Amino acid sequence: MNDPVRVSVVLPFLDASRFMRECIDSVVAQTYPHWELVLVDDGSRDDSAAIAQEYVRRFPGRVRLLEHPRRENRGISASRNAGVRESRGEFIAELDADDVWLPDKLARLVPELEAHPDVGMVYGNSLWWYGWTGDSADAARDHLPLMEPSSGTSDGREVLLRQLLGKTASPCPCSVLLRRSVVERVGGSEEQFRGTHEDIVLYAKMLIAAPVIVLDGWWDRYRCYTTPGTSVTEIAKQRGTLAETHQRYLRWLEGYLVEHGMADSPHRRLVRRSLLRIRFPRTHRVIDAGRRVLRRMRGVIGARA
Repeated sequence: MNDPVRVSVVLPFLDASRFMRECIDSVVAQTYPHWELVLVDDGSRDDSAAIAQEYVRRFPGRVRLLEHPRRENRGISASRNAGVRESRGEFIAELDADDVWLPDKLARLVPELEAHPDVGMVYGNSLWWYGWTGDSADAARDHLPLMEPSSGTSDGREVLLRQLLGKTASPCPCSVLLRRSVVERVGGSEEQFRGTHEDIVLYAKMLIAAPVIVLDGWWDRYRCYTTPGTSVTEIAKQRGTLAETHQRYLRWLEGYLVEHGMADSPHRRLVRRSLLRIRFPRTHRVIDAGRRVLRRMRGVIGARA
């Protein structure tokens, strides 16, 4: 490979043969040339590994395939960490095996990190893509979530706070470009989160550690599913583990905030409030109902004044 590697695309996969070629082809089609692709097999039992080997043969030196010892399934966080350890790029791009990049994805994001050496991550919005099925009803559900673009460089902690408040969306994994040195400084992904929440855990660490740039635009499609049991998140919902994992994420985040000098921050107060809502749901439903009544009364009084 003659081109210097600036971007390492880390792509873990587990039984992903249905969409894997489309995903990898979107990397190969990038107009930005200085990339490598690190495929990490997380113990697949379908044809995913054979597809990965096909691309290794087609693009020797540019596409590589890793697997865990004894082809174990260790989860997406451990797989991403393994890919980062074996990668060579100054910047790390994450991609799930069913999502798709537009051709100018890297060409748009890389210059932002090059021009701002203090920034830890850059991302734009993502199209939540239901229309991949070809069904017009699904295509009508395609949308961009609410995401506030930054004016230049933003304080990462302020962006995290607005995410916790629900005022701006967290990025999808397919949308982010990370600075390798910051990923290593924060210790990479948390391997206790194997299936869901692993992305927002890493991004919370990145936002606490360094400034961020949020671009106004989108350069990737985040594949969404309407059929139950067809994605990690849907499976977690069916098994009843999604709420449990979210609670574990909040407990982890509270501990991380305290550990990093943010014990008295509004971030921690929001997290504690969310944990109390989970622990005492009935009490908080009554409180919320009272607040709604109070707001309506204030509106009536204001209109009469």
